[in-house]
Amino acid sequence: VNIVTGFVGLYSIYLASLPRDKNHPYGHGKIEFFSAGIEGILIIIAGFGVIFKSMDSYFLDSKLNALNTGILIIGLTAILNYLLGYWAVRKSNSENSIVLKSTGEHLKSDAITTMVIIIALCLINLTGWKILDPIFASLAGIFIIYIGWKLLRKSVGGLMDEADYQILTKLLFIFNQNRRKNWIDIHNLRVIQYGNDIHIDSHLTVPWYFNVEEAHRESEAIEQLVKNHFDDVEIFIHIDACVKNSCQICLISTCLQRKSQFIKKEEWTLDSVLENQKHRLLEP
Repeated sequence: VNIVTGFVGLYSIYLASLPRDKNHPYGHGKIEFFSAGIEGILIIIAGFGVIFKSMDSYFLDSKLNALNTGILIIGLTAILNYLLGYWAVRKSNSENSIVLKSTGEHLKSDAITTMVIIIALCLINLTGWKILDPIFASLAGIFIIYIGWKLLRKSVGGLMDEADYQILTKLLFIFNQNRRKNWIDIHNLRVIQYGNDIHIDSHLTVPWYFNVEEAHRESEAIEQLVKNHFDDVEIFIHIDACVKNSCQICLISTCLQRKSQFIKKEEWTLDSVLENQKHRLLEP
């Protein structure tokens, strides 16, 4: 499973690195979700294989041979797996690669599972209780299935463009920290990740009397703000004009076009920026 998923992951990284073209205007990054899904399925199959094999060992009363050699070999593989997994996870954070992260987490979980098996083998070697072999093997199989399920779940979520709340929370913090008075509100905020690339859509409400150039200037300010904090990001801003209810939360104290009194500054939250409507305090 490790060998097959390694080659699948390698090929998907190659495809994801290809530039955008006419047939793939958002790039090829989504192939990484397919890779993570294939890896998850193979890991789940391997986990069930371990459990079935442990049942055979239990009912057939298999003879255990060369435990000392086995402990030494899998101990070395556990160390190598963990080091490689740790490196892959670190690299995935800097490269924003789903394949590297899933592979790294898989290898680290392999190392943890292996350490549990080493403990079991040592106990068997010391006590002679062969019943521990299928018990610990079954527990390892269950853990492997759990890891595979997590990868499969992440793959399905990515393919269905599930909201990435980690990125959304970071964006919200950036917007609140750098908020400008002409940004009356930000709403309908959406994020899609394609491999290394992040695509952001949002609506920005500005004063209705702004001309095209003034509105575009505010849109560019948000785009530059986002690009200062994210690499490989594409952002589209849709400009909305303020309405009467917007005056209740508008911070432009010198506005000569007010239709209602200012009431209070509204704190932007995930609930408010994700809604597809302008922010307001009172019903019309």
